[in-house]
Amino acid sequence: MKAPGPQAAETIWLEGGEESRPVVLARVAAPPSRAAVARTYLGLGFTHIVPGGLDHILFVLGIFLLSGRLRPILWQVSAFTLAHSMTLGLTLYGVIALPSSIVEPMIAMSIVYVAVENLVTSELKPWRVALVFGFGLLHGMGFAGGLREMALPRCE
Repeated sequence: MKAPGPQAAETIWLEGGEESRPVVLARVAAPPSRAAVARTYLGLGFTHIVPGGLDHILFVLGIFLLSGRLRPILWQVSAFTLAHSMTLGLTLYGVIALPSSIVEPMIAMSIVYVAVENLVTSELKPWRVALVFGFGLLHGMGFAGGLREMALPRCE
């Protein structure tokens, strides 16, 4: 029998009818409360953006650079956030799955695309919101992949 403590391992031989002395087993930690899990992942969400979310920051900055008015910016940021949230949930619940070896390069390409588009055009195209929505889907999958690697509890 192995147990924590100064005598980490102990051998006990029992013969017919003998009983061992009581053995204290290590206590099993109680699972964290839903509030504790929520606080943990809320904190991870913030660190995903600052300092770990350079991809999101660059992408949203690219949205701001081409749009001179508030309304188009709000439409694009809302589309990005909605798409990001949708794929985050769908990926975490196993409804959709793509390997990070595909998702991460596509996220990088989305940032490059927005940057190049900002350089070659000065006007916002009507399809830009749909494009930003599509790129938000990718960014959500990337974030979900990161959360999956950190092993979000299945019951949460």
